[in-house]
Amino acid sequence: MGPRLHTLALQGAAAGARRHAHVEVSMASEMAQSQLPTLVLLGDDERVEIQARAVEASIVVTDRRLLVATDDALMVDIPFDRLRRIQFDIEKARPATLVVVPEWPSDPPQVLAVPPEQYIEVAQLLGAVGLHLNDE
Repeated sequence: MGPRLHTLALQGAAAGARRHAHVEVSMASEMAQSQLPTLVLLGDDERVEIQARAVEASIVVTDRRLLVATDDALMVDIPFDRLRRIQFDIEKARPATLVVVPEWPSDPPQVLAVPPEQYIEVAQLLGAVGLHLNDE
């Protein structure tokens, strides 16, 4: 476990887990905003907390919502209270699968392949999503 993940794990067990986790992930915020897919537009005071790459899309967590986008399509753009489930499955000898299931049937679920070199970023992203869901 790298120092950053170790720090998140230790702080996650503490009473102020949400505050500490946001300090850790917000360090990457400026860099992440410069690498956003072109279709992702942020609100005036909205900030990117963390971003990861799937094989064919970017996954972005802001302080308000979850987005999945390519440069050509915005596949998921939902506030956390409309996220029903997010699942991350890792199998031997193949990319992992990330499944995003919105609450409303009108928002289709997304199944994304995640390459091994993005596992740590996706795990951190899932932690940030989990903390937002816990606040709802």
